[in-house]
Formats: sequence, structure tokens, C-alpha cells
Amino acid sequence: WNGQAGLGQANVYLTFDELAGLNGAINDLIMRYVDARPIDDLASRPPGSVPVNVTTFVVPLGQPPEEA
Repeated sequence: WNGQAGLGQANVYLTFDELAGLNGAINDLIMRYVDARPIDDLASRPPGSVPVNVTTFVVPLGQPPEEA
């Protein structure tokens, strides 16, 4: 379990649309599990599962370029 836990970090240049798509894809992936396994529905938990906290930060590091 600990080998699969950890922190990752990357800086990448994205357009507004790419940022929106990336953030949406990350959220969609996480929500698949949230929706399938409501926190208060014990029967939806697979055998051997444990609670896992997933925290994401998607933050622009600069100002968007001026529109020409």
C-alpha cells in the first residue's frame, strides 16, 4: 500500500482548454469511484479496501497572456 501512495508534481504549459480538459479528466476519474462507492454504503466497499484520501491541486503559476 505505501508503495502506491505518494506525492507527484509536474509543471507543464497548457492552454485554457487543455487545463479545463485535464482538470475535468482527473475529476471524472476520481468521481467514478466516489459515485460507485458512496462513503456511507458499506455494501459497495470491495473486500480488502481501505479509505484513501485523494487531494489534487491544479493551480496556474502565472497570468494568462493578453488577448491580441
